[in-house]
Amino acid sequence: MNFKEEKETISPQDLVLQLSEKANNFDISKYEDFIEELCGQREYQKEAIRKVVKFFLSGEYKTIAELVSENFKANEAMQEFFRDEKELLDELLFRDKLSCTIDLATGTGKTWVMYAVSRIMLAEGVVDNVLIVCPSRTIKYELLKKFNNFTIKTNLQSAFPKAGKYRNPGIIQANTAIKKGDIVIDNIHKAYDHVGSSIKDLRGKDRKILIINDEAHHFINSTSGGLNKEEILEWAKFLKNPEYNFSFILNSSGTPYKGDNYFKDVIYRYPIRQAIEEKMVKDINYLEKDESRGWKEKFKAIYKNHLENKKKYPKVKKHITIFVTNQIKKTDKIVEEISKFLRTEEGIPAKEAEEKVLAVTSSPKHEANRQLLKTVDEPENPVEWIVSVSMLTEGWDVNNVFQIVPHEDRAFNSKLLIAQVLGRGLRVPPVYQNDLKVHPQVTIFNHDAWGPRIDDLVRDVAEISKKITSRVDKDSKYNFSLYYINVEKKIVSDSKTPARGRVELPKSLGFSSRKDIAEQIYKSVKTQEETIKRTKIDLGEYSLGEAVNEVFNNILLLDLTHNTNFSKKANREFIQRLIENELRDIGEKTVTEANLQRAKASFNTLYRKLTGQSRIVDVYSKPIEKNTQEMNISSISISELKRNKGLLFSEESLKRSSQKELEIIKEAIEELPRKRSVEIEDKNYKSPLNITILASEPEIEFAKMLTREENTKFFDSWIKSKDKGFYSIPYNYQPGTHPQQKQFNPDFIIKKKDKIIFVEIKHEEDTDIKNRDKIAGATDYFIQLNRKIEKTGLRYDFYFLTPQDYTGFFDRVIRSDKTFIAEMHASLLKKSREELKAFFQRDRAEMRLKI
Repeated sequence: MNFKEEKETISPQDLVLQLSEKANNFDISKYEDFIEELCGQREYQKEAIRKVVKFFLSGEYKTIAELVSENFKANEAMQEFFRDEKELLDELLFRDKLSCTIDLATGTGKTWVMYAVSRIMLAEGVVDNVLIVCPSRTIKYELLKKFNNFTIKTNLQSAFPKAGKYRNPGIIQANTAIKKGDIVIDNIHKAYDHVGSSIKDLRGKDRKILIINDEAHHFINSTSGGLNKEEILEWAKFLKNPEYNFSFILNSSGTPYKGDNYFKDVIYRYPIRQAIEEKMVKDINYLEKDESRGWKEKFKAIYKNHLENKKKYPKVKKHITIFVTNQIKKTDKIVEEISKFLRTEEGIPAKEAEEKVLAVTSSPKHEANRQLLKTVDEPENPVEWIVSVSMLTEGWDVNNVFQIVPHEDRAFNSKLLIAQVLGRGLRVPPVYQNDLKVHPQVTIFNHDAWGPRIDDLVRDVAEISKKITSRVDKDSKYNFSLYYINVEKKIVSDSKTPARGRVELPKSLGFSSRKDIAEQIYKSVKTQEETIKRTKIDLGEYSLGEAVNEVFNNILLLDLTHNTNFSKKANREFIQRLIENELRDIGEKTVTEANLQRAKASFNTLYRKLTGQSRIVDVYSKPIEKNTQEMNISSISISELKRNKGLLFSEESLKRSSQKELEIIKEAIEELPRKRSVEIEDKNYKSPLNITILASEPEIEFAKMLTREENTKFFDSWIKSKDKGFYSIPYNYQPGTHPQQKQFNPDFIIKKKDKIIFVEIKHEEDTDIKNRDKIAGATDYFIQLNRKIEKTGLRYDFYFLTPQDYTGFFDRVIRSDKTFIAEMHASLLKKSREELKAFFQRDRAEMRLKI
């Protein structure tokens, strides 16, 4: 496979389109009383309505492409992110239509905006009908209920101007004849060719139509909600059908992402962060650290949160926790696990426990459960725990969700999914909407093992901090060219033979002492305050005999699978002696679940050593040239920067930043300790970057030494490479039996005459399998690259360094142009003296690659 560069993201706020002053040509003042009566104190709704109406009715724009082109010419962030205007225009959904998207955080009232725009467009006579389509029946019924409620509000209808072509529209579904002036609301499925509905009445050029796509992200995301890929294609096909005169298209979404990429036609945005600050939605309290292991332990902490929410928000008579999973088939199993836990924890009958837990999906077997959702907020409804795949992703206007549990990272691993999951708990219960003292929170109990990746996505979606932008000055004299090669991967399996001679039985099992307290750390999005909670854990445990049987039966099963006979030597007596020794060492009498799994894993490795190993064969392309000018922007939030990261810059380099960027950079510099905010003399900053973002203390120390005058006079230029994209080196990661294809990006690239020097920085203790495999992959990669560019006279060298290697590296490689070997190389690959000697003989003879 070919490894593709991963594109950096741009701030959603930088993509929001601005209307020109000429858009004020349309006088919206006659509708202001109506808008005021409809929206009350929600100023963001009013602004969204005004902006959409002016875009549609000012006459300034004929298509969305015209507005985007206008913004690209004036928007520096867009110019930096996109190669050119064409790249941006190519991402538009309906570039030749008057089409746009509004982004209002879930729970802030998109329906109010849709209603106002529909009424004004009909009254102005620019359309004959409004068609609102949505992805599910649940959403349809909520929209119909709200639109009909608006219609019967006397004060609201009295505030609407008396004149107008279609002043009193009917609110109908697509199961009756459609008259001109009607607003039609229905499920998108009613629009498909094979489905009979009155939507087909709207065909023909004599009817001009405003179509509103509610939850619009559905028709470009095959994993969102309950729509499959074929249904999404049908939705998009319907929107582009020339038989319908869709003169205006309005997309409405609280999550306008395609995966992690923000829509490019958004003209108004009211983000989660702003809604939290203005108390229009709940604060988000998400899990940052969790010491519990396995769902058995996590249920304890989740249940404790559930009980605490009841005490914390007593005005609400019902408190709900939602589990979100990524597959329908998993929901019933999770429901069963929760019910079983409740039976034990609360000491209640099985039937009562089952009534408290509800599975809700698009599956026909859960149809009755979906009906229960209509009353789930009411105290009489016993449901307190909901397990969902798709139906709750949108369209369920519940106020009493106080905890959300993404059950797998696939239910929480993109900005789209995170925004949807967060949205389920954002609505503020009516009894707290005007409470000046209490701002309710929703707790997100995500899995801490998913790591910084998801933490960063949550921060991005919730806009927890301003971001610093590091970018290349394309006119800088310090830009330079690089060669790289693409690598195609092929997997070949060997036959089943012992991999390294005789296979030995384990001598120990690695038991650890039990820990019956788990700690969780939550952080508030609004205040950034941390809350520490501790949960007592009931550890599953086994007697000595039970543990021996479990391990022995596991060996028997593996023997059967692999046609081996390890159980003859690894018999019950052998296993018992091992377990007894382990228990004696830790001073315990029973085996915990964690230690049982360690015992099984100790024997599982026998089969890895025996089983035929898969090998990955590399096929290398011809050398391809690129330039540092092509490197896309990198960004980091100030809050993330404070986590032991740093900045390096000079007075002159900062001048390459925009005024807005400079303001944020200066704010960050003021907040960082001096040792992590490093300003150097202009003559020693030989990099095309406006500012260099450094990811760790070792990187900061390396950058400081790199920019000393005693070193800078010996090389031409350098650049801090991106964490993803630009220059990626492939390697084969094999922690167990099956190899995995990975890639990494070296931290620094230095140009020194005819040499290009790549440096990967690590801590002293980073001696794991992955780093060992990175060195092996880089060695093979640069051997192949140097062979292919031999005639150019250039040479590419790679170094794997820790801080203790820096002095030797700069002395020998940078200032003296000599051979250098870092200690980490020997530590990671664990080569003998003879192997190291052979390695360097090959190095000098073949292409003098130094690692």
